[in-house]
Amino acid sequence: MRVFRVMAKQIKQINQDLQGIETQVLALSEELKRIYAVYIDHLGTTVRKELVLAVFNLCTQVAPTDFLALSVRDREKLQQQLRRLVRDWQKAIPALVSSPEMIDPELAAEQMQAVKSMVEETPLSEVARKVPAALSIEFTIPSAKADKTELLPPLPFVAKGAPQTLMIWCEILELRMDSVLLYLSRVVNRELYERKILVDKVPFKVYGIAIAAAESKTPSSLAPHLLSLMVEENKDDQKESIAKITAIRLRLSELEYASPALSSARQQIRQLAGGLGKLNKQYQKFQQELTIAEAETAWRSLWFEEPDS
Repeated sequence: MRVFRVMAKQIKQINQDLQGIETQVLALSEELKRIYAVYIDHLGTTVRKELVLAVFNLCTQVAPTDFLALSVRDREKLQQQLRRLVRDWQKAIPALVSSPEMIDPELAAEQMQAVKSMVEETPLSEVARKVPAALSIEFTIPSAKADKTELLPPLPFVAKGAPQTLMIWCEILELRMDSVLLYLSRVVNRELYERKILVDKVPFKVYGIAIAAAESKTPSSLAPHLLSLMVEENKDDQKESIAKITAIRLRLSELEYASPALSSARQQIRQLAGGLGKLNKQYQKFQQELTIAEAETAWRSLWFEEPDS
């Protein structure tokens, strides 16, 4: 009986330790939510400035001849469309974390696993289309009168639970942000392609494949957010040749480099993520100890010594 009392006390203590970590995770989740809201608010402002600069560099440094080939009216239309896009998307990006909802931890894990599997199994040409859809992101350009909470569906937010659940939430949010940047890059590239600013020797879908395949954290060798790649070009005589294409690819790393406010918020996120990682290691250790203690208790509850015959 004494052994059972000791084991029961040990199990109770481990459960208290686990609950203590969950309480810390709850406090950490609120801080992460606050910092991410600050980060994404600055992200919207930074994207507006950097996207205009990227298009300017593309039109004046990479393809000046093609830009000058446009009529004055077409240049004005291009700039008007660009202003509309950056204005609308500055509003849309912060809505990623507006009105967060509660989420079941198991559901969060299932969503993250589904996204990871999709990224691994989906052809590159489909990633830009399927991954945002899997994350419930609607990329309809908002109207000027739309309320910001209606621009994009709210991201479920974890209020309590194991550290792993909060880590999954952060991963999903990072995926969503990059998916938005990927989609917005594609929208701008389409506009430039249709106006003959981008090389039209290859189908536009090649640009989609290229920017989806490019490593989002790799810095550009050109101006910020400009991606240059060599792709195969099919000619009328069926011979293949290599064509150089340059396109817009917004990257979080380059946006952070351009914005001290964004960089500062990222640094805070990294610090909080480091603390979360330590809590997760402690949590897993206590979970293992609890499993062992429960197994020992289950064994001892049934075991008895047979009398000597």
